[in-house]
Amino acid sequence: MTGMKYGLCVLTLTALMTPTGSRAADSTIERLRTCARIPNDATRLHCYDEQLRIHGKNDHQDLGLNGKLLHQELRRAGIASRRPDAFTAKVTRVEWSAYGKFVATLANGQVWAQEEPDEFPLAVGDSVTIHPGMLGALWMTVGARRVETLVQRIR
Repeated sequence: MTGMKYGLCVLTLTALMTPTGSRAADSTIERLRTCARIPNDATRLHCYDEQLRIHGKNDHQDLGLNGKLLHQELRRAGIASRRPDAFTAKVTRVEWSAYGKFVATLANGQVWAQEEPDEFPLAVGDSVTIHPGMLGALWMTVGARRVETLVQRIR
């Protein structure tokens, strides 16, 4: 999903900065809006891929692009970015570093690493929930326990 948003932003920024004027930008934005309305994930991704091919090479318009600029450009294009939903999965593997931080593999194939070393009760077979917090933070909780730790997805 992040790659899709990144590609979408590159298209939007490049289209808005083309020397042919707003007519070309409006056309590109309209094609991106068409892609955004496709309900099937795979079909929608294919549509965005096609738009990237149509537009041509990346002229480094994305250099220095950060999350805030991305969201501004998406809003300007009329494409709402949504906050990711929380999800729950089983832990299939846990590795501990020498610094006391874990790397957990989940049943869905995702791999999450603990950001700060603190005592966090995690074992294979546990059901964990990953949920978004303030300022883009992602938190992991274990089952019904009231403890959570800051994590980042690494795969």
